[in-house]
Amino acid sequence: KDIIQVFDKKTGLLINTVKFNENTCRMCYDKERNQIFISSYQKKKLYRVEIVGALVKDPELLTFNSDYFGASCKSGEHIYIVVNDAIKKFVSTTKPSESVEMAPIVSTNTLCGTNGMTILRKHIIFTTKLNEIKCITLDGEDVYCFKDDAIKTPIALSALQSGLILVVDRYDKGSLHILSEDGTKHKTLLDKF
Repeated sequence: KDIIQVFDKKTGLLINTVKFNENTCRMCYDKERNQIFISSYQKKKLYRVEIVGALVKDPELLTFNSDYFGASCKSGEHIYIVVNDAIKKFVSTTKPSESVEMAPIVSTNTLCGTNGMTILRKHIIFTTKLNEIKCITLDGEDVYCFKDDAIKTPIALSALQSGLILVVDRYDKGSLHILSEDGTKHKTLLDKF
C-alpha cells in the first residue's frame, strides 16, 4: 500500500503511519541514525526517511544518483547499493540537496531486478545475474563466488551472527539454503519455501 508504519515491538500496536507516494521496492535501515533508505520500484529514485521517537518524517528524495537501485545494506557510515553492473556506496549522512555521485566499489555482473545483498564482517555478499552468490571485501576485492545447480534463482540473502548465509531461491515453489561463511559448503534447508 506504499505506506511506512511504525509499530511498538512489544505490544504490536500501530504508532505512526506515513504515506509514501512511490511504488516502494527495497529498504535499508540505518540503526545508528534511525533512518531508512527506500528505493522506488522501476525508477531511479532513492529516499531517506528519518524516524524521531515514534514520528516518521516525510520521505526526502536524494538526488545524487542516476542508477536503478537494487538491494542495499549499511556498514559503518556507508550505504552500499547494487546497481546494474556494479556495487556503489555513499555516506549515509548525505543531504538530499547535495549533488555528489555514488562512489563505485567494483564493476560486477549485477542486475537491478530481484537481487539480494548482505554485509558480514567487512564482506559484501550479493547475487548476480548469472545466479551466483559472490563475496567481496568492502573495497571490492574478490573473496569467493558460489554457484550450484541446487540454487537456480537466488533472490534474498541474510547473514547470521555465526557467519552462515541464508539464501532464498525463488525457483519453482521456492527453497531455503544455507551457505558457509567461506562459501565452500552448502545445504538445502527447505524444498518448499
